[in-house]
Amino acid sequence: MFYYFFLILCVMSSSYDAAPTFSIVGGHDAVRNQFPFHVSIRQCDDECFHDCGGAILNERWILTAAHCTGDTDLYERYIVAGTYNLKETDGSIQTIGVEEYIIHPSFDDELEVSAHDIALWKLNASLVFNDHVQPVQLPEQGSDVVGMATLSGWGVEDEDEIYRADTMQAVDLPVLSYQDCQDTLSSLRPTWFGLLDERANLCTGPLPGHLSTCDGDSGGPLTQKGVAVGVVSWGVRPCGRIGAPSVYTRISSYVDWIREKIKT
Repeated sequence: MFYYFFLILCVMSSSYDAAPTFSIVGGHDAVRNQFPFHVSIRQCDDECFHDCGGAILNERWILTAAHCTGDTDLYERYIVAGTYNLKETDGSIQTIGVEEYIIHPSFDDELEVSAHDIALWKLNASLVFNDHVQPVQLPEQGSDVVGMATLSGWGVEDEDEIYRADTMQAVDLPVLSYQDCQDTLSSLRPTWFGLLDERANLCTGPLPGHLSTCDGDSGGPLTQKGVAVGVVSWGVRPCGRIGAPSVYTRISSYVDWIREKIKT
């Protein structure tokens, strides 16, 4: 299955599905303050729950996935910055509401999975930067991504998709070439050929499996030495499936758009 990291889109004709993603399979507990730019996006109705991840761009703007926005009303959305364990309520945590969503105009929410899965959320108050809360760095427009990258987030920790992490998880993953990722997806299901956009997407392995994104990681950042290079977009179910990559929005293709929208 493909999975957006927070919507589950089942394709009943196959044992694999494409869907949005939410959490890290095969990761380990991160070090406190290792990822001070990573926020928990909460949806609050009768009660609040962790829905997606995001990355701090500046005091008023968060970067996340377009599919994390959905059709939820602004007043039901909050971001929690400075959190390491989702159950913590100490003084390091900053909880702020959302004033505005900006979804990339080329994102198509009618598709099973869409390229350009990137969005900006404007907060209704400013974050206060400290040791627990800091902005992420952006890459150069058009820059390539090679080598190893680090995924952080909260969510399902196991391949059976039962246990959700309260403590932030992290894992180092190899970045795959576009061709390797496209060939692998096509081998899992021929109709997935052409699903990737080379400019818009990047992928991570390892193709042997057991390390991947999963439910709860969606919208969170993939980083290299503190630089955000990807936004968690979708993956193949079940999480950690051998031979299945995880797919991200390639941030370097959108840096000019991001800077124009947030005016920095």
